[in-house]
Amino acid sequence: MSLLKNDTKAVADKWFKALRERDGASAMEYLDKNVVWSNTKPIPGLSEIIPWLGEYHGVGEVHQTFMVWAKLSEVESFELLELFINGDEAIGLVHEKAKIIPTGLYYDIEFIHRLTVKDGKIVRWKSYWDTAFGIVAFRGDLNERLLGAVLSKDRHSARELLKFGADPNYVNPETKLTLLMTAAGIGEAEIASMLLRKGANPNTLDELAGASAMHKACQGGYLEIVKLLAEHGAFINTQAVSTGHTPLIEAIWFKYPEIVQYLLDNGAWLNIKTNYGFSLLDHLNYALNVSTRCKDKLYTIKDMVDKRIEDDRKRAESQKLMQAVIDNKCDEVKACIGSGADVNERAPILNGFNDGHTPLHVACRSGFYDIAKILIEAGADINAIEPTFGAVPLHKATYNGFADITQLLCSQAGINMDYQGPSNGYTPLHDALWHGFDKCAEVLVNSGCALKLRGHDGLTPYDLALEVFGDKHPLTVKIRERSGL
Repeated sequence: MSLLKNDTKAVADKWFKALRERDGASAMEYLDKNVVWSNTKPIPGLSEIIPWLGEYHGVGEVHQTFMVWAKLSEVESFELLELFINGDEAIGLVHEKAKIIPTGLYYDIEFIHRLTVKDGKIVRWKSYWDTAFGIVAFRGDLNERLLGAVLSKDRHSARELLKFGADPNYVNPETKLTLLMTAAGIGEAEIASMLLRKGANPNTLDELAGASAMHKACQGGYLEIVKLLAEHGAFINTQAVSTGHTPLIEAIWFKYPEIVQYLLDNGAWLNIKTNYGFSLLDHLNYALNVSTRCKDKLYTIKDMVDKRIEDDRKRAESQKLMQAVIDNKCDEVKACIGSGADVNERAPILNGFNDGHTPLHVACRSGFYDIAKILIEAGADINAIEPTFGAVPLHKATYNGFADITQLLCSQAGINMDYQGPSNGYTPLHDALWHGFDKCAEVLVNSGCALKLRGHDGLTPYDLALEVFGDKHPLTVKIRERSGL
């Protein structure tokens, strides 16, 4: 064996011995200060799972990566199976079994170290191994372990498992409940908060009852979680697919006055029907008739509901401006505005056609041009969004074919002609074309609206124009030419 081979083998033997004995300090001594360690090319997504993948330059970077490896893994066995020497290169076939500490799972692999040795130091080190084994060890049963942490209210474990990539939207295969539903149902607010911060969807429905996490929190009586879910965008009026119950009905059924009051204060619907035909009041009266305990809570809840009904009635009656718009009375509209009425007031949520609408929404929907003009001149929000269809005033005008109001709105500074409603992704132009109102569509196109936006059905304005008016209609031709098609 040549002197070069002897030198290479001696360094390699010492190196593998240091690794076998988990002696990081000694291992570092055999590395050149400018060593390059290539441990699988960095791959987006993969490198975040196994945090010591990548290419590292210099002893400092290698040492730092070693520290990460030592912190996260616990080697049970490290055995050099074969060592091949070729000049200044050493190739070692290694068997390693180690536990990934955060998950408790093992990887058991054979892999290759390829070392280049110069002047008694390793100047290049390349590792070859099947990263799938590492991924399984890091991610293998994270979701099941997270489910266990949620059920046992183990906050520390839940936090660590989420940190290492457990799915916050994981569904329990037995109960069909998401982790968030489970946390909400057992009152674990801190874990629920962790899940939401990691992207848990608060509006997912379970497979068996079609209920949401909000339903579960109301059933369990956990006001803190109800508030937490609402703050993260949970719908408070979702009706369960099976029963038709809203969260408010669940809170009434399980007799939690504090939750009832919170939901009432935040716009919970009162005029709904369950799937078995009960109104909310029917449900409340039925509960009063059959309950043998906690009737005092039900009477408290009834008082809360009655007060909300009365408050809604008074609020509707007090909206003189809205009523004047509904009645198409220009003089009364002017008088109300002159008396200080709020031109952007919202109709109360009564499960009616005007729910959450501003006076301008109603005027544009009804074709009341003069009133729409008065409201706009008085400062009405031309881009206000109503909560039912998610429509702006321009949607209302084009959906119903009022070209004059469409022109009025499009001429306003700051008008958003391209707002896509959340229910179907349609813009005002989509609505005009869909309903065959070519004059409204013409106004929008001439005003410079977007022509290539797609609805949730994938259709562009040109697609709709082609379908409704045909390929030779002047409007279709104009949209095609301006779209560059």
